[in-house]
Amino acid sequence: LAFLADYPMLYKAALGMYDFNLAIAVARNSQMDPKSYLPEIRNYQRTFELNPARAKYEIDVMLGRFESALRHLVAANEH
Repeated sequence: LAFLADYPMLYKAALGMYDFNLAIAVARNSQMDPKSYLPEIRNYQRTFELNPARAKYEIDVMLGRFESALRHLVAANEH
């Protein structure tokens, strides 16, 4: 069943929910190279700890969700 999954889509969906643990689990199950996803997720986690809205902005930009990114950018500057 795993070979039927669209892992890049699932990984992006997990990031889009700002659920870093889920994103890591999806990446591991997809056999993605940890060198490709762990630094990215760790960076988002660090940013999220300091300014959650800024991390959401960065993720939204990466996913092409620009309207949401703009809202989070405004919120990040209010932080």
